[in-house]
Amino acid sequence: MSDTAPSPTIRATPEAASRQRLKLYISMTVGALVITAVVVVILLVTGGSSDTRHNIVGTVILNESAGRFRLSHCEGSGGDGDLTSSAPVSVRDGQGRLLATSRLGPGKTSSHSECTFTCVVRNVADATTYAIKVSHRAVISRSRGDLQLSEWTVTMAVGH
Repeated sequence: MSDTAPSPTIRATPEAASRQRLKLYISMTVGALVITAVVVVILLVTGGSSDTRHNIVGTVILNESAGRFRLSHCEGSGGDGDLTSSAPVSVRDGQGRLLATSRLGPGKTSSHSECTFTCVVRNVADATTYAIKVSHRAVISRSRGDLQLSEWTVTMAVGH
């Protein structure tokens, strides 16, 4: 004979099982609603935009009257002396927030009368409008749509 008595079996009534399922369904529904609310708040805060990034390719074309030309390279002179390799390039959004920076590459003689500088401004955050500035020059403003149509390229002519 054993000293331990058999443990009684406890069975849930159909009503108790039904209440358990109802609690589970309510918990799952509340959890789904909380997750949905968090997603909606994130979309509202970020404006619903994804973290899309762009590379903007810029070209500055300097004519001969505004620059010094050599066979291997060229650069601005006089009032255009700021147009040299490594001149700063900045991109801001419509509210003036800095999105990205870069520098002009070396000037290359593209014809007997033009010097061409290029740069790539990488990883530019998505915005509605963009303000692009080379050195201390005037800002070039473009909308997202305009840049998309131009395949994210911008050209600035100096001395033309």
